Amino acid sequence: MTDLPDTLSDRYQIKGLLGSGGMAKVYKAYDERLSRNVAIKIVAIETFIQPKDRQKYITRFNKEISVLKKLSHPNIMNILDFGEFEGKPYFISEYLQGGTLREKMEKPIPWKEAVRGLLPVARGLMYAHQNGIIHRDIKPENILIRESGEPVLSDFGIAKSLDGIGINKTVTGEIWGTPEYMAPEQMNNAKDIDIQADVFSLGVVLYEMITGHRPYKINYDLGIPKLDSKDYVDPQEYVSNLPEQVQFVLFKALSLKPKSRIRDMDEFLRILDNLLIDPVNKVSFLLPQKPMNKPQRTAIIVARYTLYGAVIAATCGFFGLLFPAILGAPWAQELLTRAISPVQSPVNESLLLPTAVNTTNPFETPTNDVSPNVDLPIEIISPLRTIMRLVPAGEFKIGSNANEAYVECQKHRPDCIQSRFADEESSPQILYLNAYYIDQYEVTNAFYKLCVDAKVCLPPQDNRSQTRISYYGNQEFDNYPVIYVDWNMAKTFCEWSGGRLPTEAEWEKAARGADGRTYPWGEDLDCTHANFGQGTDGTCVGDTTPVGSYEIGQSIYGLYDMAGNVNEWVSSLYKPYPYSVDDGREILDVFGVRVFRGGSWDYSTGDVRTTNRNGLGPASASDNIGFRCAWDVP
Repeated sequence: MTDLPDTLSDRYQIKGLLGSGGMAKVYKAYDERLSRNVAIKIVAIETFIQPKDRQKYITRFNKEISVLKKLSHPNIMNILDFGEFEGKPYFISEYLQGGTLREKMEKPIPWKEAVRGLLPVARGLMYAHQNGIIHRDIKPENILIRESGEPVLSDFGIAKSLDGIGINKTVTGEIWGTPEYMAPEQMNNAKDIDIQADVFSLGVVLYEMITGHRPYKINYDLGIPKLDSKDYVDPQEYVSNLPEQVQFVLFKALSLKPKSRIRDMDEFLRILDNLLIDPVNKVSFLLPQKPMNKPQRTAIIVARYTLYGAVIAATCGFFGLLFPAILGAPWAQELLTRAISPVQSPVNESLLLPTAVNTTNPFETPTNDVSPNVDLPIEIISPLRTIMRLVPAGEFKIGSNANEAYVECQKHRPDCIQSRFADEESSPQILYLNAYYIDQYEVTNAFYKLCVDAKVCLPPQDNRSQTRISYYGNQEFDNYPVIYVDWNMAKTFCEWSGGRLPTEAEWEKAARGADGRTYPWGEDLDCTHANFGQGTDGTCVGDTTPVGSYEIGQSIYGLYDMAGNVNEWVSSLYKPYPYSVDDGREILDVFGVRVFRGGSWDYSTGDVRTTNRNGLGPASASDNIGFRCAWDVP
């Protein structure tokens, strides 16, 4: 390549060569007009473009750069200008002197740090994809670092517009990109390279950041690079303690088949975000389901038929005598215990199986609410891989008097009507409940879909939410609470997953604790605690939010969204207080109005208290009602 003059285009004073490769050279220059340093990249088209195709290439290059120049994102390098010098195209970009990601990868990076570092790049790519641009050459050398430490994606020089205007190969056999980071369809020169090629490349970069190695050993057949699934190296071979969820995310991003790969950068970004927030619960829906072994299946079958026997026993005297004898047999006890214990899964056992009580648990149990069984784990994972938290055995107050409810409502809403509180929560009393487990989060769209796909649950009665045309079935909202499920549908799901709907008393204790809290977290209420409607002041969000979004809104037992987001079905019939489990309110096979609790995104202040109760027919469904499940302690 002919050396550049001292000044290019009567504006850029050349300071020196920054780097060079097979396709281009990069120079540092000073922009005399704007008084700042810039970078100039000149493409050496004579090295890879035949003379007859060079003008065609330059025309396409200029069109591509003009599109890139319009991109404006903090994690995409700014293109400032472009032109042509002695038949070679060039472009001007901002000058970044923090080095490249490659220079930061001298040794493997802890997975959380690697994910945090790559999230801004994923956001930049998502923005580019939304604007019709595919990068097609993502690698550590093309991720530059600002002095602030912020990563910036550079070198869209071989990007291709989704609208068909862009740079294509012009020499037979020429492969655009770096083979070690390329998706197989890109290696094969497929005509329709789409955004999933960038998903694959970013997956390679993340894998290499975490392990210090690349995921595939590339085979070269007649000089052409090829990938084979058998050549994939499990990242655990390099990082032995890498969480199962992280391994599987890498595996999904690096699938050789685009249809099996993470769908797009939006989904990839959401998954990476969730890895940092809660990898066990919020990413586990991606994990493949492991079939139960024969003893586990047998245990569940026996347990189910034992429960059926209990129903028969209620009406048949002979079975009424026989049933206790069967249930008391050692073999039946063992099978029942297996049936209600968490089913093994492919996830790291230390994350899933019950462990000893965590004495450093930040959610301290009240002194008057201590389980008699101190060996119960605070947290278990259900067979469906939902996180369930322990509510210890003990006493608590259920209900409130009408005046208490009215006074609390008036603090936030002067237009409260006292008469509406007269009957709903009256006759407060002290109840004792045995220990039980309850879902830490409301059941999400993703988990509910597993039951629908298993042909057990009915789909929600509507796929929309208040402000979204597509909600259930849209992967963007997988971690949002399922809605438009009636009481019967919620009951079916909980039983299918191995649990049950909580009773009204269990729900209130889980939300309120033993110290009689007005709200799950205490007494103060605003939009930092929960997603609710503020009455005359408007609403916090105006629709559902991802489960677990309100860190300071947890109950004393570490449960999220017990106030706001969506109301939650419970098992109980809507009967007046005083509460009694023996008054027929927990009979499940009779028709009647069922209770839902907790308030929702559109409920005003007075309605998200821990004691507030409402009821609807069991076939009713709404955009503000969901549910969570409970488990008995074995």
